[in-house]
Amino acid sequence: MSLINYLGDKTLDGLPGVEDKARGETARFRELHFGLVNLMPDSAYFQTIKDWAQLINLADQSLQIHLHYVNLEGVVRAGKAAEHAAQFGRRVDAVLDEGLDALIFTGANTEHDFKTLNEVPYLPDFQKLVKAIEEGPVTSGLFSCFAFHTLLETKYGVQRTLGVPENGDEKNWGVIPHFVPKSARKHVLTRGGDTNFNALSSRWGDISAEQAEQAGFIVLNQAENVRQSVGAATDPKMNFVGIQTHSEYDSLGLLKEYLRDLNLFKEGKLAEPTFPTFLTPEGELLLREFTASGVVGSRARREFYGEIEPEVKVTWKAPGTALIHRWVSSVLKLTSYDRHRKYMKGVDPENPLALFNQ
Repeated sequence: MSLINYLGDKTLDGLPGVEDKARGETARFRELHFGLVNLMPDSAYFQTIKDWAQLINLADQSLQIHLHYVNLEGVVRAGKAAEHAAQFGRRVDAVLDEGLDALIFTGANTEHDFKTLNEVPYLPDFQKLVKAIEEGPVTSGLFSCFAFHTLLETKYGVQRTLGVPENGDEKNWGVIPHFVPKSARKHVLTRGGDTNFNALSSRWGDISAEQAEQAGFIVLNQAENVRQSVGAATDPKMNFVGIQTHSEYDSLGLLKEYLRDLNLFKEGKLAEPTFPTFLTPEGELLLREFTASGVVGSRARREFYGEIEPEVKVTWKAPGTALIHRWVSSVLKLTSYDRHRKYMKGVDPENPLALFNQ
């Protein structure tokens, strides 16, 4: 599979496997059109695009993915992020008129901004896209973290539990063992994959496996901790796939969050964050020395990141990436060549996943 830089967006320049539009137009491959709904704040806007572009890439060598940026009314941008969204993004009605095969909704750093997720300012556009998935023509939607919480609360009435920093609650954070329930091991999104693996979590809100099942979802994997958090789940038709873990994080993403939360702890705004368990002994020593030194400044931090990156034990990427690649491949097999039709001819709309059991 190749990811085609359909928009000519320089954000994607240099990413492995990304081809320009001209090269993509000369190749003979099946193409899919994916919409990316970027709900992250401006500070993470560009990195989020890169993370997801790389995550969906290389899922199927016979496939090209055209990535469309979808702007929701109510998501306010400023600076370079606003310029980029205005130049490359499209309104919901415009992208639906053109047709999409699938949608990806990123997480959002707004966990404590709303008493209820029915208050999110972009909810009307969000619900319009949810309807386009459920009723067609969009084949499937992937909802990450906060977007999954929003889907479950606004559509199914299932509310997340939410930790409150001011109360001394602990963040659901770190590299956590997960497992695939026996009942889900033959599902198209888990079949043939690891049954036990590590996954990365970083959130205050949480949906348990029991809550996901309450909404009628099939739990694809869940945490082995006391929370029994759902890692990934899908409704029976694979209209909606929700994930709470973050296989898109690079090797330093979680470490940077630890340092940020450590500073907030020193300011009395958070409980002390759990010391990272994903470093080699040498890395743990480097981190303790750096945090004890009190050194600040972007140059010192860059030097520290360069030293410690080889000491990060990345164990969270492969299983989560494999699930998303299976999702992409499943969309490929289900979706119609006509971007305004939900399914390929011969797919049972009442039981689309029966296609994979033939």
